[in-house]
Amino acid sequence: MLVLSGMAHAGTDKRCFEIASRWAVPGNIPASNTAYAVYDRHRRELYRGRTDDKGIAHICVARLPSDATMLLDPDGNSATPMPIFEESP
Repeated sequence: MLVLSGMAHAGTDKRCFEIASRWAVPGNIPASNTAYAVYDRHRRELYRGRTDDKGIAHICVARLPSDATMLLDPDGNSATPMPIFEESP
Protein backbone atom coordinates (compact mmCIF):
# COMPACT_ATOMS: atom_id res chain seq x y z
CA MET A 1 0.00 0.00 0.00
CA LEU A 2 1.30 3.45 -0.84
CA VAL A 3 0.79 6.47 1.37
CA LEU A 4 0.67 9.78 -0.44
CA SER A 5 0.96 13.31 0.82
CA GLY A 6 1.20 16.42 -1.31
CA MET A 7 1.98 20.09 -1.06
CA ALA A 8 2.62 22.98 -3.41
CA HIS A 9 6.25 23.43 -4.39
CA ALA A 10 7.35 26.96 -3.48
CA GLY A 11 8.01 29.21 -6.45
CA THR A 12 6.62 26.90 -9.14
CA ASP A 13 3.30 25.66 -10.43
CA LYS A 14 4.36 22.10 -9.67
CA ARG A 15 3.00 20.03 -6.84
CA CYS A 16 5.36 17.88 -4.79
CA PHE A 17 4.30 14.46 -3.62
CA GLU A 18 5.87 12.34 -0.93
CA ILE A 19 5.17 8.65 -1.39
CA ALA A 20 6.01 6.06 1.24
CA SER A 21 5.21 2.38 0.96
CA ARG A 22 3.46 0.54 3.78
CA TRP A 23 3.95 -3.18 3.58
CA ALA A 24 2.04 -6.07 5.13
CA VAL A 25 5.26 -7.41 6.67
CA PRO A 26 6.47 -5.06 9.44
CA GLY A 27 9.91 -3.67 8.76
CA ASN A 28 9.81 -4.62 5.07
CA ILE A 29 10.11 -1.10 3.67
CA PRO A 30 12.19 0.19 0.78
CA ALA A 31 15.76 0.89 1.81
CA SER A 32 17.29 4.27 1.33
CA ASN A 33 18.59 5.00 -2.16
CA THR A 34 16.15 2.54 -3.79
CA ALA A 35 15.47 3.33 -7.44
CA TYR A 36 11.85 3.93 -8.46
CA ALA A 37 9.87 5.06 -11.48
CA VAL A 38 6.35 6.46 -11.77
CA TYR A 39 4.25 5.66 -14.85
CA ASP A 40 0.85 6.56 -16.21
CA ARG A 41 -1.64 4.01 -17.52
CA HIS A 42 0.03 3.78 -20.92
CA ARG A 43 3.45 3.15 -19.33
CA ARG A 44 4.83 6.54 -20.18
CA GLU A 45 7.49 7.31 -17.62
CA LEU A 46 6.61 10.42 -15.64
CA TYR A 47 9.36 10.54 -13.07
CA ARG A 48 12.37 8.55 -11.96
CA GLY A 49 14.43 8.92 -8.81
CA ARG A 50 15.74 7.32 -5.63
CA THR A 51 14.20 7.11 -2.18
CA ASP A 52 15.60 9.18 0.68
CA ASP A 53 17.19 7.80 3.86
CA LYS A 54 13.72 6.85 5.19
CA GLY A 55 12.62 5.04 2.02
CA ILE A 56 10.35 7.91 0.89
CA ALA A 57 10.08 9.01 -2.73
CA HIS A 58 9.84 12.78 -3.27
CA ILE A 59 8.19 13.50 -6.63
CA CYS A 60 7.61 16.95 -8.14
CA VAL A 61 5.48 16.97 -11.27
CA ALA A 62 3.02 19.45 -12.73
CA ARG A 63 0.25 16.87 -12.40
CA LEU A 64 0.18 13.29 -11.21
CA PRO A 65 -2.51 11.32 -13.08
CA SER A 66 -5.06 9.41 -11.04
CA ASP A 67 -3.97 6.18 -12.74
CA ALA A 68 -0.28 6.62 -11.92
CA THR A 69 1.60 3.56 -10.70
CA MET A 70 4.98 3.17 -9.05
CA LEU A 71 7.65 0.52 -9.51
CA LEU A 72 10.48 0.08 -7.05
CA ASP A 73 13.78 -0.96 -8.61
CA PRO A 74 12.44 -0.48 -12.18
CA ASP A 75 15.69 -1.65 -13.76
CA GLY A 76 15.91 -4.80 -11.67
CA ASN A 77 13.41 -7.35 -10.46
CA SER A 78 10.38 -5.10 -10.13
CA ALA A 79 7.21 -6.45 -8.64
CA THR A 80 3.73 -5.64 -9.89
CA PRO A 81 3.22 -1.88 -10.35
CA MET A 82 1.60 -0.31 -7.27
CA PRO A 83 -1.25 2.17 -7.77
CA ILE A 84 -0.54 5.50 -6.08
CA PHE A 85 -4.17 6.57 -5.73
CA GLU A 86 -6.93 4.27 -4.53
CA GLU A 87 -9.88 3.94 -6.90
CA SER A 88 -13.29 4.99 -5.65
CA PRO A 89 -15.98 2.28 -5.70
